[in-house]
Amino acid sequence: MGNHDYFAREKQFDPAACGIEWVKMYHELHWQERTFVLCHYPFLSWNKDSHGSYNLHGHSHNFAEYNLQNRASDRRQYDVGVDANRFRPVSLEQIVRFFEEG
Repeated sequence: MGNHDYFAREKQFDPAACGIEWVKMYHELHWQERTFVLCHYPFLSWNKDSHGSYNLHGHSHNFAEYNLQNRASDRRQYDVGVDANRFRPVSLEQIVRFFEEG
């Protein structure tokens, strides 16, 4: 949930009616033996960050250079916002490839 998602805090909000599976403030996703820490806001440190986990976030409206700098610093933090990704969605496969094959 982002800082402007006031609708999601309303009692009458039904995520399923909007085609949304869930809305959370924080979530840890385990996919293909990797851990992804999801939050609208970027973290200074996150669960298992020193063990190869990823922090996927938005909020900051960064440019692509932000993600490139994180990769160069061996910091698996990725801004998934459209500003940093040519105004396109990005998949987990693309993010893993970006860090592991980049």
